[in-house]
Amino acid sequence: MTRKIILATLLLVVGLSMTAYAGGDMGYKKGFYIKTDDGKFLLNIGAVTQFRWSYYSPDLFDDTSEFKIPLLRPMLFGHIWDPNLQFKFVWETRDELELKDGYFDYVAYKFASIRGGQYYVPFNREQLTEPFDLQFVDYSIVNDYFTYDRDLGIEFHKQFAGDKFEYAFGIFNGNGPNTWENDNNKYMYAFRFGVYPNGYVKYVQSSLEDPDDLIWGFGAALNYNTYTEWQNESPFDTEAFSATGDITLRYRGLSFETAYIFRNIEPKDIDMANFDSTGFVVQAGYLFVPEKFEIALRFAVVDPNKDIEDWRNKEFTAGWNYYFRMHYLKFQMDYSRLLTEEPGISDVKDDRIRAQFQYRF
Repeated sequence: MTRKIILATLLLVVGLSMTAYAGGDMGYKKGFYIKTDDGKFLLNIGAVTQFRWSYYSPDLFDDTSEFKIPLLRPMLFGHIWDPNLQFKFVWETRDELELKDGYFDYVAYKFASIRGGQYYVPFNREQLTEPFDLQFVDYSIVNDYFTYDRDLGIEFHKQFAGDKFEYAFGIFNGNGPNTWENDNNKYMYAFRFGVYPNGYVKYVQSSLEDPDDLIWGFGAALNYNTYTEWQNESPFDTEAFSATGDITLRYRGLSFETAYIFRNIEPKDIDMANFDSTGFVVQAGYLFVPEKFEIALRFAVVDPNKDIEDWRNKEFTAGWNYYFRMHYLKFQMDYSRLLTEEPGISDVKDDRIRAQFQYRF
């Protein structure tokens, strides 16, 4: 299936290139583009790469350090036949070729755009922020534990009323990315909305656009999924219900975000107890040199099972960023204390240092 998608995309690139050559334009504007004179076809060609050094000092094991390339992604996006029929394809090529985003989006209607393909499930704000638009080197432990990442499905979404409101409602297979079949004939349902009284707050961290007036907003989302698990080679269904709420603001170089996530896991038709999990994350940053130098702090905590006392994972992270050209060209460095609290044993304290250079066009 992935090879077929790649082939179709390459044919699209060739077709647009030939059309542009016959009567269009090519150039560069935050990425290379090919477009036709009549405006019916547009292809943007971009890529993002990250080069990272990490030093990890765990409490119970030996220290480790490494260089790695966490992202190496070519991107194609634009519109075809009509400016309202948009598309996006993104691949991860770091280890092996893997489709990340692959969808078409029809945006002609006033109160509903229709998207189909593989893309982010509309749930927590942190995951809906691309990894190359983050304030820290990587996502928080809350996002790692609760995110739904990408999935295959269909979605109705829109920003309206001067971008002061947004919503997204999607139906997905619920099996995660690059799983092309639905293994249990049941679906994941996701709904998210956002309200922005003073203007839209983009899904981009930091206050690089440096608004003179305070812009802020809040969002909330619900997610319900039934998926198949196995015990002693016997399958059983598990129901998962999740909810989240978040607040975000930007003002003159100051940025602030916080979110709370709740999840209930309930195994069905099997003698296993249901349990609740919660997560909380808050982060803030300030640009001491506008559009250039920023210092940021983050605190995150995950409670994997509310029925077990004194079991928590915590993250304390401090970092600084230097933006050569916004998020397109930047250097980041952060330090984290990762704390694992479990009942009956001593706390485990791990330390982590990361430095990362990112280039995107």
